[in-house]
Amino acid sequence: MAAVMMKCLYLLSVVFHVAAVMMKCLYLLSVVFHVAAVMMKCLYLISVVFHVAAGCALSGENNTEITQHKGGSVLLPCSCSDLLSKPQKLTWETFRTGRLTEVLNDEHYRGRYQLFNNISPANLSLLISDLREEDQGVYRCSTEKEHRDIFLYVKGCELVKKTGVEEVTGFIGESVVLPCVCTDLQDDPKRVTWKFNKNNHFQEIYSKQTGNHSNRVKLVSKNPPGNLSLLISDLTEEDQGNYRCSAQADHRDLRLSVKGCALSGEYNTEITQHKGGSVLLPCSCSDLLSKPQKLTWETFRTGRLTEVLNDEHYRGRYQLFNNISPANLSLLISDLREEDQGVYRCSTEKEHRDFSLYVKGCELVKKTGVEEVTGFIGESVVLPCVCTDLQDDPKRVTWKFNKNNHFQEIYSKQTGNHSNRVKLVSKNPPGNLSLLISDLTEEDQGTYTCSAQADHRNLRLSFKGKQPTSTTSRTTDTTRTSVHPQSTTTKSPASSSTTPEQVNQSSSLLLVFGIVAVLLLVIPGVVVFICWRHRAGRSGENMITEGCLDRKGNQKDQNVPDVTYSTVSHVNTAGAARVQIIDGDETEYARIITN
Repeated sequence: MAAVMMKCLYLLSVVFHVAAVMMKCLYLLSVVFHVAAVMMKCLYLISVVFHVAAGCALSGENNTEITQHKGGSVLLPCSCSDLLSKPQKLTWETFRTGRLTEVLNDEHYRGRYQLFNNISPANLSLLISDLREEDQGVYRCSTEKEHRDIFLYVKGCELVKKTGVEEVTGFIGESVVLPCVCTDLQDDPKRVTWKFNKNNHFQEIYSKQTGNHSNRVKLVSKNPPGNLSLLISDLTEEDQGNYRCSAQADHRDLRLSVKGCALSGEYNTEITQHKGGSVLLPCSCSDLLSKPQKLTWETFRTGRLTEVLNDEHYRGRYQLFNNISPANLSLLISDLREEDQGVYRCSTEKEHRDFSLYVKGCELVKKTGVEEVTGFIGESVVLPCVCTDLQDDPKRVTWKFNKNNHFQEIYSKQTGNHSNRVKLVSKNPPGNLSLLISDLTEEDQGTYTCSAQADHRNLRLSFKGKQPTSTTSRTTDTTRTSVHPQSTTTKSPASSSTTPEQVNQSSSLLLVFGIVAVLLLVIPGVVVFICWRHRAGRSGENMITEGCLDRKGNQKDQNVPDVTYSTVSHVNTAGAARVQIIDGDETEYARIITN
């Protein structure tokens, strides 16, 4: 057991010994690595010493040209050929002012330059931002041994020009663009001016807002920056003239011609239109692209100059077209009235055109002298009166009656004896103004006047009296001769001319006469019927007593139809009336007159 333990202790001692040896080896290795690191540092220091001793050899050519746009940035390259080298001295200088000036100490470049040698010692380049025209010149990068020169050109705006003075045309009231651009649209000149030649003196109108152009001018756009074109709005005649666009030391001239509205057509124009229709008063600029600075429509219809567009008389009845076509200044008036007739004036800032508008009303058809019209008492009559154009519709129509040498209006007023007895025949067509008078009386006879607008015509109404109500007998002659008793006629009161007033006053008397007349017609008929029946019973011998005329008739042929025509005359006498009955083809119609 003791022997075993001894062996174990021996083995442990061996292990510890080996571990100790290994620790020594590790230590030696660490020492070796440390020595190597020290050697590397020494080598680096030695190389630095050698580079410092050798200095910075600048790379690249001695003279270099660089062009850049104004407002941009530019990198002036300068570096050591050995990126590990570092110059002992570095300076950037410029000849821009005519003498050598150190860039890093020049107030002109304050805040606009940047160096990179603090990050990479061999990179000696200079960055200049926000380039200005004054930055143009020669720049020198210098070390203790040598230098490099760089020619910097700051590209400003060179204006695009045409031969001579460029012509631009604008129109009054419109806008116009005066073109002015740099040859390189990326150029951004520091200062842009526009001047206007007024009285042979150029007055700056941009960027200053002066004179007549104040608040009416601006650059069209600054994108791209080389577009320096000027926009002039709301052009006037005073804007016409010469303009100059200036950028840096360059400029270009332009001539602006402002065209106003030259009115077309004749100075005076006559237009005729019907009342109730529409009329177009034509007024326009001769150049359809032009637009007047000022437009007014005026009228003299009231005796003084009145603006149409502000007149309540035309509210809702007029229309302009210049909002659609600026050169079309015409005026449309609808629903024409008689009062619209007169002189209208279309005016611009330069000139005007006059229009004489005639509203065509009703011109009456007339005959030479006074037209005669005949009527009958108790009947109706039409007094003719029409417009020459039946489509005319006069605003007011009057009919007057001459009573005691004084014209009394009977239509459209219903006055005097004509009240409720007069009316127009028809209003279709509207130019028919004829008057219907019903239930004529003697008092209606006389002179009438039909008036429409400023025209009139006269008519004279006369009467022939009312026609008799009796019928006229008509006889057809035949080869057979007969003896006819002469009819005795007596005029009854109903046959005489009677005025409506008399009829109205004796209406009850007329009723009595009517009943009597009916009875007088019925009684002879009954008598004739009785006689006919009696004759048929006596073998053809006709005899009527007590009202029948004794007469021997001829024997009728059995083949002849038993037809009798009669003439009945009634005489208002004390005796009985005689009735004659006639056979055959001869026909006579009765004339019956009551007395």
